[in-house]
Amino acid sequence: MITTANILLITAYFLSCILLGLLSFRRKSEDNFLIANRKVKIIPLAATLCAGFIGGGELVTFTALSFEYGVSAIWMFVGASVGLFTFPFLIGKKLKPLADNKEFHTLSDYFYYRFGKRTGFISAIIVFIMFLALLLVQFIAGGKLLSAISGESYVFSVLIIGAIIFLYLVLGGFSSVVKTDFFQFLMMITLSFVLIFSFTKPISITPEQFNLFSAGIEQITGFTLIGIFILLISADIWQRAYSSASEKTLKKGFYLAGILLLVMGITISIIGIVAKNNFPTIDSQEALYYGFSNLLPSEVFIFALIFIFASIMSSADTFTFVTSLNISKDFISGFRKVSKKRLVKITRLSIFGLILLSIFIAIFIQDIIDVVFSVVAIGLTLGPALVGSFFFDLKENAVFYSILLGFLSAIFLILIGYITPETSIITLPVSFIVLILCQIFQKNRKSY
Repeated sequence: MITTANILLITAYFLSCILLGLLSFRRKSEDNFLIANRKVKIIPLAATLCAGFIGGGELVTFTALSFEYGVSAIWMFVGASVGLFTFPFLIGKKLKPLADNKEFHTLSDYFYYRFGKRTGFISAIIVFIMFLALLLVQFIAGGKLLSAISGESYVFSVLIIGAIIFLYLVLGGFSSVVKTDFFQFLMMITLSFVLIFSFTKPISITPEQFNLFSAGIEQITGFTLIGIFILLISADIWQRAYSSASEKTLKKGFYLAGILLLVMGITISIIGIVAKNNFPTIDSQEALYYGFSNLLPSEVFIFALIFIFASIMSSADTFTFVTSLNISKDFISGFRKVSKKRLVKITRLSIFGLILLSIFIAIFIQDIIDVVFSVVAIGLTLGPALVGSFFFDLKENAVFYSILLGFLSAIFLILIGYITPETSIITLPVSFIVLILCQIFQKNRKSY
């Protein structure tokens, strides 16, 4: 099914990503590298928000959930859309002017500013773990796919993907992320419709699969809360909010992204459902690739591969840049002031080191869905403090212990192997309850 022409098309796609990095490199200012000069417009903003959310691991996971639960799995995308519609007035209208004034680049910049070094540092640790894990998911998914279609080893395939991401990120930084995300999301949303209408089997949905509530109240609650809070507290979402050209641009870009995400959620759920109806005995994690390889004509299959690679690369570059800037800004610069020129240099070195680390770990860890929900459990620990800080005068101690105990509860769930869509949200009430109790009973450590 994979021909020389197919390999050439995929190579052309990879080269296009590198070319976009070169175009970003032409604008050599530090602000362009770090945050795209805070001038990202509505449509690129919406595209980069969506592209960052729909990564390769998330694509595999959501297709698997649709395979298991039918249309009911769409609640995760519904939650994400609610998060995108909520962010501008819940957080964005106060955050954007503050971020512009204080020159925030990372999520932890906000914690350092509002709650001091101790809380800023622990938030940086959580962001690092969360986004390193998400990056691993993209390398695992991309490595497996490239290995399958090229015949090369998994290790070699992971190295190739890492090298491509390094080349265009180290050149253009966040500006490259925005440009490649726009290009890749345009391909994703176009190809998703092309692929669905090219299936060789009819698209039929049983009444049970069409039932929005068939997953059960526990699963639906889990899916929806995950979607909402991951969008509200994710470091890459905050970075995109910082990069928007204005508060008005932020609002319109987030609203447009909310609509586009729902559209993508519907198309991806159809892929999982059609795979289930035609190949009910396969493993749900194989639904995406197995469905494409057996439901599409050979001449169309190449577009399925490009669709998957676009989702993988668009998220991998996002997670690489977020984590690299997390290292350079939150850990190295969090305790001593450095110039923007120096910060760019450290970030470039961090990109190189992080990609090497991710490649090394991805060689040994290859279970995608468990990693995704482990990331969810860790990320949700930031939710109560982040959202609450825009409405209440939170004490530094309360925020610190809310994050710490939520994080420890996530680690406990991971260690005992009890990570599922339902249990991954346990860290949210843990952090919320600790925040309330400490807010009531603890004396403030210091005012900021």
